[in-house]
Amino acid sequence: MSIDKSAAMEEDGNQELMVHMKEAEDEAYLKSMPSGFRFKPRDDELIFYLMCKARNKPLPPTRIKEVPLYKYDPDTLTAISGNMSSNGTINEWYFFTSRDRKHPQGKRPTRAAGDGFWKAVNSDKHVKSNGKLIGLKKTLFYCRGKPSKAQKTNWIMHEYVLSDPPQTTHKNDHQLDGWALCRVYNRHYNKTGF
Repeated sequence: MSIDKSAAMEEDGNQELMVHMKEAEDEAYLKSMPSGFRFKPRDDELIFYLMCKARNKPLPPTRIKEVPLYKYDPDTLTAISGNMSSNGTINEWYFFTSRDRKHPQGKRPTRAAGDGFWKAVNSDKHVKSNGKLIGLKKTLFYCRGKPSKAQKTNWIMHEYVLSDPPQTTHKNDHQLDGWALCRVYNRHYNKTGF
């Protein structure tokens, strides 16, 4: 193994360790909050978190996990979070993810995920702060199976992207743009008692 490759592997291991340490610190901080505290950010607040992530700025303590969201179905995503919701009691989970292109030179993101796909419900909604457009919000629902015989589920996702993301150089030509922040929830979670 070359010295450069060994150094790169060690750096990746150190970065992963730092991420786990930050997550543990954040979790300890959030658990120290008084009873009744909930992580329930508004749309513009979620865009703030996304701006920090996209610009490599430090994030305040949150329960937003970084995962390749489109590789998993919603049940697996919640298992990654230990089936614990991001806000403690309500059925919402928050994730940072990158988006891949559907086609190599295309502008549309792939929506395939796990054993199904995320289907867009409507067009993008504008997220504004002080009257200025800062991001876009898209609502999607999860369907199991192939598009021709898909079965709609109760899983819903709000995908947030920046209206003016910073220019990045992609390591992967299939990556569409910078980061997206996704809020995932099951609309019948509390009724069915999962």
